[in-house]
Amino acid sequence: MVESTMKYKLICVDIDGTLACDDKSIPEENKKALRKAYQNGINIAIASGRSVMSIQSIIQDLNIPCYAICLNGAYIEANQNIIGHHPFSSRQLQKAYEIVEEDEVHATFSTPSLSIRNHDVSKEWKKQIETGSLKADYIVAKSKQEYKQLIDQHQDKIVKISILEKESQKYKKIRTDFENLNLFSVVKSDVDYIDVTDVNCTKGQAVQELANHLNIALENVVCIGDNENDMEMIEIAGLGIVMENGVQSLKAKADFITKDNNHFGVAYAIENYILNK
Repeated sequence: MVESTMKYKLICVDIDGTLACDDKSIPEENKKALRKAYQNGINIAIASGRSVMSIQSIIQDLNIPCYAICLNGAYIEANQNIIGHHPFSSRQLQKAYEIVEEDEVHATFSTPSLSIRNHDVSKEWKKQIETGSLKADYIVAKSKQEYKQLIDQHQDKIVKISILEKESQKYKKIRTDFENLNLFSVVKSDVDYIDVTDVNCTKGQAVQELANHLNIALENVVCIGDNENDMEMIEIAGLGIVMENGVQSLKAKADFITKDNNHFGVAYAIENYILNK
């Protein structure tokens, strides 16, 4: 990496709905733009709700050194060195488990390297997990007893809970149940998904943590995203860029709106708002 003469020193970019197209593929245009930014001395971080394994497979494909902000900021890594790790307390896990059981929902409890599920994934997602960009290591519990045992076994490492609920009223109830405890950060990360982390754990907090680690001022940080779980990082960035397909509440916080994720919006943003500034 060359010494940067650019105003911006760090780009933090979300994956789903941002870097990736709707089919979860990463277009070459976006890859080339990130490589060009890196060659101009700008640090790159992938900032996602996804697991370490999934993010690392994307970084390997980019073929440039990148930082990994995983699981909505609950875990930060560079070259297998841990920069940040924010697991739940035993009380938080117990309360979360009670909600999952009471509301009878599909929930995944995730450590940085393992996902514990009480349901199997769809055939489409399983194919993407096993062969595509959604790579992950997961266990599907065969019973409620095994599910609880696995959560207890890994409790000191669990950093995120992801809940899938397609029915709108039930979705609202589950979200409210978590929010009312004031123990968690609760956001929408994708269609029908509720993501839960520690109350102080957001992508914004992780960007701040990474910027401090790199000795980069927030005014020199760019964040690019599309959904609720990107809100805090868009708000704290020196330059916040939101996708055309992004949620309206996030667009309201943006410095710029770029093209949508199916039309290489990340590449457009890098070329027009970062490298040419």
